[in-house]
Amino acid sequence: MNNKNKGFLRFLICKEGKDFVAVCLDLNLVEYGKDPLELQKSIEEAAVSYLETVKKEKLSDSFLNQSAPEKYWKKWEKFQRNSIEKIISSKNQLKQSSGCLMSTTQQYNKNFCSC
Repeated sequence: MNNKNKGFLRFLICKEGKDFVAVCLDLNLVEYGKDPLELQKSIEEAAVSYLETVKKEKLSDSFLNQSAPEKYWKKWEKFQRNSIEKIISSKNQLKQSSGCLMSTTQQYNKNFCSC
């Protein structure tokens, strides 16, 4: 469980239709855009701002454990499985049927902001 002193945030960026969607799975933050790299920066900045607000306002740790919709968790799990299979099979081109481009996990600790 995430709290104000430490935790992990998982991010996912996928193609949805003509656009991309970026999701912070642990805070239920969702953003849409055309450029996946800009979207990655934007969702990470939104997550940091969210963390800073929870800490500064002394809100409940429950705000740091807001699960994204199940469809995004399924995409994250599928992306993780495909990534592991790619490593195991050593194939250069493994089809990413999840439609996702990247998945990252970031750790934070009590020093993440000077609130």
